Amino acid sequence: PNRIIIEITERSLIKFFDETLKVLIELKKLGIQIALDDFG
Repeated sequence: PNRIIIEITERSLIKFFDETLKVLIELKKLGIQIALDDFG
């Protein structure tokens, strides 16, 4: 899992913030990295 990177767009994060945050926290606990695309 430490070699897996999940990419998510800023728009998706904002649109589904609560649900996405929960999933991202769980993925991070597993050692999966998160990349934010289209930031700004």
